[in-house]
Amino acid sequence: MKKLTCSTFFIAALSLFGFTSLNGCSKSDATVITTPGVQNILDRDLTVSYAKDDNTDITSQFNGLTFHYTGPSTANSGPASAANTLLSVTGSWTMNASHNKITFAFPTGIFSTLAFMNKEWLIANTASNPLVLTATNGETDILYFSLK
Repeated sequence: MKKLTCSTFFIAALSLFGFTSLNGCSKSDATVITTPGVQNILDRDLTVSYAKDDNTDITSQFNGLTFHYTGPSTANSGPASAANTLLSVTGSWTMNASHNKITFAFPTGIFSTLAFMNKEWLIANTASNPLVLTATNGETDILYFSLK
């Protein structure tokens, strides 16, 4: 009987803890991003399959680079990396509140072509492959990310 009482007390204590830890929480307290574009860019190895800068195809400038944007799908920002077989740089990404625009910030000392990416982009096509981004600064720049 003593074991039953201790077990019952332990279960009751866990139940009480579980219920009190959820007290005051509601479904609206948790922000869950369901935008496919966010889910298709985070925690994946991506390559640039097409890049257009002012009507000029600059895709070849990204040959050999792999991009990786890190963070849970509930994040609004996180670290980013661009790497080839020899070198890697770390930058960051930031998402707007509507989760339809993303801004990249990469250092350009090692890979100068990353300057093209350092701006705000509209997630124009949320397909997983390719993910299409268009510049929001009035330019005609386009960037396609494909799964590596």
